[in-house]
Amino acid sequence: MVGFDPPMLDQAVGSTFTVNVNLTGAQNVYAVPVQILYNPRVLQVLNVSNGTLPAQDRQTVALVNRDDSMAGILQLTASRPPGERRR
Repeated sequence: MVGFDPPMLDQAVGSTFTVNVNLTGAQNVYAVPVQILYNPRVLQVLNVSNGTLPAQDRQTVALVNRDDSMAGILQLTASRPPGERRR
């Protein structure tokens, strides 16, 4: 299951905040594509990072993102090479 942490935010205009995208209950996952829709008149994507995913099992994780800020579509894909195994 893919979910957001925190699931809801109420932020002041002009503030910067972080939203984590979490994957739970999955095993043997090699790629996770996620598409996030947002209102570009209200929000701006500043940064996308791996977070703690690679550190948990020392896997090599590639994070690719494409932000179409005109349309308000953020596309993310976290993947690791086939054959990578838990250590």
